[in-house]
Amino acid sequence: LLLANIEDFQAVTMIAKTGKFPHAFEYRVISKEVCGGSSFLFSELPTSYADSPGTETGLYHILCSELQTSIDLAASVVQPDFSLLSDHDLVERLKTGLEEYRREAVILKDYWWKIISGSWEDTSLSSLVGLRNAVSPWSILLNHFSPNNLRKMKYQGFKKSDLLVHAFAFAVKHEQRARRCLRLLNRGSTSTHSRLALDLQSQGAREWSPEELPEFLAFEIDNDLCIRDIQAKVAKAMMGPEQRLMQLNMGMGKSAVIMPLVLCCAANGELISRGTVLSSLYSTNAMDWQSKIGGLLGRCVFSMICRRDIISDQNKVKKMTAMLSRCLEERHIIVTVPEHRLSLENKALEACHKGEVHVGADLLKMMATLASDTSDFLDESDEILNPKYQLVYTMGAMQEMEGSALRWMVHAATMKALSFHAQDIFQEFGPDNVELVSQSKNSSEYNAIRLLKGPRMDKVYGRLCDNIIQDILKLGIPRSF
Repeated sequence: LLLANIEDFQAVTMIAKTGKFPHAFEYRVISKEVCGGSSFLFSELPTSYADSPGTETGLYHILCSELQTSIDLAASVVQPDFSLLSDHDLVERLKTGLEEYRREAVILKDYWWKIISGSWEDTSLSSLVGLRNAVSPWSILLNHFSPNNLRKMKYQGFKKSDLLVHAFAFAVKHEQRARRCLRLLNRGSTSTHSRLALDLQSQGAREWSPEELPEFLAFEIDNDLCIRDIQAKVAKAMMGPEQRLMQLNMGMGKSAVIMPLVLCCAANGELISRGTVLSSLYSTNAMDWQSKIGGLLGRCVFSMICRRDIISDQNKVKKMTAMLSRCLEERHIIVTVPEHRLSLENKALEACHKGEVHVGADLLKMMATLASDTSDFLDESDEILNPKYQLVYTMGAMQEMEGSALRWMVHAATMKALSFHAQDIFQEFGPDNVELVSQSKNSSEYNAIRLLKGPRMDKVYGRLCDNIIQDILKLGIPRSF
């Protein structure tokens, strides 16, 4: 692809590799008031309980020194003042700046699109017979961010055509950002001020490299959002080679942004990417992640369902193995729940115990593959790793419990006898000692009776017990059920 001059090519290379857009608009909304310093905690400690801050003993070391980092972080927090976005003059200046920002992004986008569309060649078989697909920005970006092309760019580097399409994608992203900020600003609603402030203060691509993580750029374009700096930091830390446990405040995009990004980037053709979520959030997260990474990134979300009644023969095990191989080769992701992961392990042991050698061997081989060739990510790990998530398979011949049916027949007979004698007890002792809560004509329901506190309560209770015992002694298990 030929550009007009060498300066244009240098600009394209800079934008494609660093993400620095020449006409980006930023405005940081900051409050003048900052949280207080860290000395407030120590100044309130009685001198009789706290040693000098320079010592390593006493109450200071126990209670204060370990909290110093948290106190310093709290003191450094700068809160945005959203009321500034209600100022009419400021809003007008922001609108003017954003309109200029949008025009510059559109100019660069149209200029680069003219070069791309004029030199694009379709070498597919359908094109050779005259069935050419229309060249559109979506088709170009879809091909650019496809798993196969991303693999080529990772191992072979960016070609000039890749750099140009990458820069074009950044122009699309910045046009989206300008339109998004203008849309939020024109609403004039206080409910959108927080999101508007976050979009205004960062153009993105600060904590991640577009050359190393092109999936981040495709994710931003496809979902019309800007990845926050803290989200990029957490995502990069989770994708590292070491096991990490990360914590983030509620509403900061753990499930909506970080998890789909991490799962998509981890599916690199070398390892299977698997995410584990809570059962209550499974359907919601799976559908949300599929909509966010199924567009430009072209990834599919597969469910790994393993229940005791489903994995019944070797053919079904082979289908699961084929699904894992497809996810590895085509860089798709797997979403499952703790119960299904535990069920896979239990089913392998059960198959071996029952003598189903081929099924057990295939399941054990699958488990070995998952253990060695899988990157696992847990959403809401504190709940998933809770000891209450256990799964037990009952094995062996079915046997009756001690007492067999008498365990429930005796209780049912007692309730039936109590219901049968309730009216007689009420007539004998009166409403001062007995209360009939309900009288049902349905034979399958019990009459509710309540004993009231009083001098004759023990006598009423004794009479009820005598009637129940007499029924059982005379009739065995009394009354038909």
